[in-house]
Amino acid sequence: MIVNSSEMGTTKPDPLMYQTALDRLGVTASDAAFLGHRGSELEGAKKLGLSTLVMFPDPDLLEHGGHKLVNYDFYVPSWKHVIEVPLWKS
Repeated sequence: MIVNSSEMGTTKPDPLMYQTALDRLGVTASDAAFLGHRGSELEGAKKLGLSTLVMFPDPDLLEHGGHKLVNYDFYVPSWKHVIEVPLWKS
């Protein structure tokens, strides 16, 4: 499933981008997650209620003095680790 910003007339972190993806998948935010690397995109997903995963973080996501600069739920170092995120375990 693809949600193309040029067809939507907007870009992330606009909630419309995330909501359109959820609608097309037929799921709610509580049943989905967003994987990204930019702080603004992760924050936009969080505002809509999506769980957030970060991979290959931009510098704005790096920890400073032991504190994450952007709130996200899980860090995954590579694609193969996505399946290990506790969200997928029942």
